[in-house]
Amino acid sequence: MTLKQPQFIFTFTQKAKSFKERSKNNIIMFVVEPTLVSNTTFEFETLEDAEKKQSTFAENMQYIRDCFFFSPAPNLVTVYALKEAPTDVSAFETLLDDVKKTREIAYVIYPKASTELQTELVTWAKATESTNKTFKTIVSSATAPDSTVVVNLDPTQTVVYADTARTETDIKSYIPSLASVLAGSGASRGVTYTKLTNLKRVTEPTDVDTSINAGHLVLINDEADVRIALGINSKTTLADDEREDIKYLEVTETVNLMKRDISNVFKNNYVGAGKKNNPDTQSLFLTDVNNYFIKLEEENILYTPFQNYAEIDTETQRQAWIDSGVPDASTWDDTQVKNSPFRRDVFIKAQIKISNSVINLKFNTTLN
Repeated sequence: MTLKQPQFIFTFTQKAKSFKERSKNNIIMFVVEPTLVSNTTFEFETLEDAEKKQSTFAENMQYIRDCFFFSPAPNLVTVYALKEAPTDVSAFETLLDDVKKTREIAYVIYPKASTELQTELVTWAKATESTNKTFKTIVSSATAPDSTVVVNLDPTQTVVYADTARTETDIKSYIPSLASVLAGSGASRGVTYTKLTNLKRVTEPTDVDTSINAGHLVLINDEADVRIALGINSKTTLADDEREDIKYLEVTETVNLMKRDISNVFKNNYVGAGKKNNPDTQSLFLTDVNNYFIKLEEENILYTPFQNYAEIDTETQRQAWIDSGVPDASTWDDTQVKNSPFRRDVFIKAQIKISNSVINLKFNTTLN
């Protein structure tokens, strides 16, 4: 048997939906500042921290302010300030590899990226989609990314800022502001119809619904305000076991970040602690997970009337024994399977239902 690193694999079926977390995201932003001596990374917990360095960011300070503009603000804004823009995809890949190795899950954005570098950012983010350390990105003009971790803006849209001193109109310039909204909201609130108070107007797509169904996050004019039409990612193609819910940002925030929460418990408290793979250890882990579900119910993140519950995946564990050369496992009942952990593997399944934010209203009125 080939040896390999420990793997923490979670399958989230859309029949039950998946797990929700409560914390906000961070933002990681790439910018180019030619006056720098060399590439430098800055971390800002508040806008006040960033303002102290504003002399460093002659060309990009407004983007940093945008990252903190909406409330609740992100926990942290990390700025990769580059002396020169990456000249090719491989140079950008090196920078993204550093992000994956050294940073926490976040919205990774590059407002002035070329189409080529936007495409590479999408490819990189999508590669993290099935892992426990998921990064998300916001781009414009990407070609059908079809991913839960990519927010794709409609490139036909332009913006007019409320601050008349700002003359930018490209939708790409609004990426840091949207990152502020999405990172600050996380999974605790939906972002549909969020008022974008730093905009005065936008040009809408020819057909808003068509653009939305193509996987675009669309901005709309609503009387005197600009709002997010629908808080979605770029997912358009659904697998047999997926539902429309996976297209909503608050759901995918839940799925992606909860994978990391549970993986960290398993990695630190079980693998890292050298726990033996026996029924007692597995029962303890399940208790941890189910207690976590109870807390999420108390916070109205998981749907309380539903029985949110994790248990041993007896079918998968039984099949693992059969495939390993123990045909008698096919006759084992569920209790025997649970009492027979398979080597170094733990097989868990869960039934979860998320409390979704309200969006639609149907109000029938009868006049007498």
